[in-house]
Amino acid sequence: MSESDALRSGDTFSMSEADEPVTEEHRAISKLSKVAPASEAPDYGNIAYELLLLQQRLASYEQLHKEEMDELRQELERLRQTFLLETTSHTRSKRAQE
Repeated sequence: MSESDALRSGDTFSMSEADEPVTEEHRAISKLSKVAPASEAPDYGNIAYELLLLQQRLASYEQLHKEEMDELRQELERLRQTFLLETTSHTRSKRAQE
């Protein structure tokens, strides 16, 4: 289940799950980078690759949140319209009774 599906179904994520990479490949690379000894000289290719992965992850989260915000705006607009229709019809019926 993707985060998007889980969020829509009401499931929640712990902070550690939200911080995890998006795909299995990302998780494997992240796990390997955490296990590497700190005494080794920096591998600039690996750092560049990690930067790329983080940029992709950020873009994915931004897209997910954009889609969710769009859905919330649509729901707000729908509720606004429903409210206006109900209050208008209630006001009309009240005036007709007077």
